[in-house]
Amino acid sequence: MRIYIAYKFLGSDKDILKSTLTNLSSMIEDCGHQPFIFYRDNQKWGTVKTPENLIMSQAFDEIEKSDAFFAFVESEEKSEGMLLEAGYAKAKHKKIILAIKKDINLRFLISITDEIIEFDTMNDLKKKIKNKLKK
Repeated sequence: MRIYIAYKFLGSDKDILKSTLTNLSSMIEDCGHQPFIFYRDNQKWGTVKTPENLIMSQAFDEIEKSDAFFAFVESEEKSEGMLLEAGYAKAKHKKIILAIKKDINLRFLISITDEIIEFDTMNDLKKKIKNKLKK
């Protein structure tokens, strides 16, 4: 299954984000799935600049090619891009999986999610992803 991974990009420390997304990608690959990360796969970790007016249309194209949408949320701070992507994925009838840090309440995302994974730490998330996504 091809899984589109969504995350908060703007305002994130790009080195920490790269490390987190690399770990998340490995967790999903270990379950036998193919992760897609826009920042890694389209923008080559920031070496390829995508014009702002093209980012959402390219993201929507990638969501279209995917079987599932995986939203990674570790902060209360909302991501407009992720919310747009999630709404598009829902409209396209993609399975929506929300990995959300405990004690965070994002009602919109929660209300459209097919499966919720609440986690405390990345190690906790790794165990839960293995249980939920293993083929």
